[in-house]
Amino acid sequence: MDGVVKIWDFFRLKLINTITVENTPALSNLVVNGMNLFAFTTSNLSLMVYDILTFKCIRRFDHIATNSITGICFSYDSKWIITASMDKSLKVWDLLTASLIDWVAF
Repeated sequence: MDGVVKIWDFFRLKLINTITVENTPALSNLVVNGMNLFAFTTSNLSLMVYDILTFKCIRRFDHIATNSITGICFSYDSKWIITASMDKSLKVWDLLTASLIDWVAF
């Protein structure tokens, strides 16, 4: 709940890196893919995507929902991220262009 993401090596039981996301009191929905990327959502309704090798933020999508984000996942080729939220919507985000490409409301 402090805006900190800690990256651990589970085999060596060692902390590898710590990423602090400023002005973000809570992080949730951490997901990792096979393309050296990980993503998480924040309590201020942002989606952040980081490179696992460099620990740099490669994309930030701000205010992507009007209510809590309940889930995120990468597409099989890691070109898109899909989000679900309590505003009854699914949204598809393109990582290359950093834009919303499709959405469905329920």
